[in-house]
Parts: sequence; C-alpha cells; structure tokens
Amino acid sequence: LTPFSQQRIRLPIVKQGIGVRELNSRRHSEFIGGFQQGVVPILNITTEEGITRKGRLHTPTMIEIFGESLFNSDQNNESSPWRHFLQNNPDSAFAKGLTEAWTKIWKQRDTSYYFTI
Repeated sequence: LTPFSQQRIRLPIVKQGIGVRELNSRRHSEFIGGFQQGVVPILNITTEEGITRKGRLHTPTMIEIFGESLFNSDQNNESSPWRHFLQNNPDSAFAKGLTEAWTKIWKQRDTSYYFTI
C-alpha cells in the first residue's frame, strides 16, 4: 500500500477513512485504562451520596501507595486522582509507566493530523 492509502485506512470513519488503528498507537491509552481498571476495585470508594464500596485489597500498604481517597467523588482534588500516587512513589515502575504513557499520549495528540477531504 502507498503511504497515502495507509494513512487513509487509519483515518476515522467520519473523516472518510476505515478507522483501523495500529496496536502501537493505542498501547499507551490501553496501559492507562488497564491500570485504572485494576486499581479502582482495590481501594474503598465513597460516592457523593456517602455510599462506600468496599475494595478488595484496602490495606495499609495499598493506602500508602495510592492514598486513602484515590477516586472518592467527594474529594477536592484539583489536579488528578493520581496525585498522591505519583508524588509519593515517583520511582516505582507503575508511576514511571503511567507518567510515560500519559506523556506519549499528549505528544501523539499534538503531532497527529487528519486529512481534509
């Protein structure tokens, strides 16, 4: 296939493409999504209504790593639910992976473009 055809295949359907994306272009988003899906059930979560869902592994070690209220809806979190985790464990493999994946997603977003047809 020509480079033009390859790029056209990757375009979203709404842009007259086929919408096929390489796994390589999605790996960072999938890492972050998988990480979040794996962490959320570990800790206790309290909703705005005050309902607490018990986590599977709400232990002192997990609280030390992720913080007491990682995804609680009543928290006043100005930047990110991951703030405690990233600030207190910056050298952990998970923190490095999360930071790298997020950085690459933003770089990919800044350099991506679509054809105008």
